[in-house]
Amino acid sequence: MYDQKTLRNLLSSMGVIATPFGVLMNILDVLDSNEIIEFAHRCKIDKKKWLLACTDRRVLLLNEKLFNAKVKSIEFSKISSVETEGLRKIFKGGIKIQYSGGSFECEMSGVYAAKMRDCILGHLRTNDSTINVVVDTTQNTQNTQIGNDPYGEIKKLKELLDLGLVTMEEFDSKKKQLLDL
Repeated sequence: MYDQKTLRNLLSSMGVIATPFGVLMNILDVLDSNEIIEFAHRCKIDKKKWLLACTDRRVLLLNEKLFNAKVKSIEFSKISSVETEGLRKIFKGGIKIQYSGGSFECEMSGVYAAKMRDCILGHLRTNDSTINVVVDTTQNTQNTQIGNDPYGEIKKLKELLDLGLVTMEEFDSKKKQLLDL
């Protein structure tokens, strides 16, 4: 789907400085046909440069070597958590992704870490509707078993909202239900 020129232009529009020829070729080799890069940015893992990319199908991690490039491909269904730090910092920040089979931490600007997190969490929300179902069923059983503590439940819901596991609409409807409004 991409050629070298369009890929270079796409990456530069995302804030990635023009990458070496070998890295572009590695990306082109790894991408499936019709796979779309939604966000990408450079990061450091153990002081080595990598390119972290979120596509419409998976998360890709490619080291920036011309030869013997290492590639990690992580399907969205295998990702269990995404954490970010230093979100307001321009120079120092990072993202940590845990998945079945391991985890990794990337150092990158906090601004780009937040964009990467949002891209990944967007796919986790659309691909995994069971999270919301599990949250809803556990809240209903807890309310009936524990003498109806709606304020504690609202606090838990707010934490889930902050983590991006429930939407604002779900939060508002559940809050109204808990407060009997």
